[in-house]
Amino acid sequence: MEDLKKEKEQLETENKELKKVIETVKENVNEGEEHKRIDREGETAEEKKERKKREKEERKKAKKEAEKARKKAKKAAKKAEKKKQQQKRDEKQLPKKEEDTAEWYSQLIVKSGMIEYYDVKGCYILRPWSYQLWEYIKDYIDGKIKKDGVQNCYFPLFVTKKKIGSRRRSH
Repeated sequence: MEDLKKEKEQLETENKELKKVIETVKENVNEGEEHKRIDREGETAEEKKERKKREKEERKKAKKEAEKARKKAKKAAKKAEKKKQQQKRDEKQLPKKEEDTAEWYSQLIVKSGMIEYYDVKGCYILRPWSYQLWEYIKDYIDGKIKKDGVQNCYFPLFVTKKKIGSRRRSH
């Protein structure tokens, strides 16, 4: 029993000492804050200028980081929207070939993964295996028409509205 009393007294003494240490730390922290305020008030013009310059650089850096985060979020939102649109297209049932051949074919090649639509209207991306298929078809037809003496040529990939409009008027 006496051992318990001694241990209790020892713990109470240690507790009092810890409270004193905590109070001392609090006082030191408060004094430190007071010193900072005094130091800041007593800083030279050069020190003030340097501090303001540092603060300005920190604000600039924070602004850049915020802009970077905003762009990243915008890009992620755009990507999520694209994925959502793709899922909508995937969920859509294929129309019957006999009813709407063009729509059936468009959906078929997208759902099969042969192509992916691009941001520019009317343009799409051929995936590697679909491009390889295109090359086989092109080579086959090229071989057939060259036997007849036909020469290859390339036309513009994009035609301006002005050229299309002038073409229509002449018909």
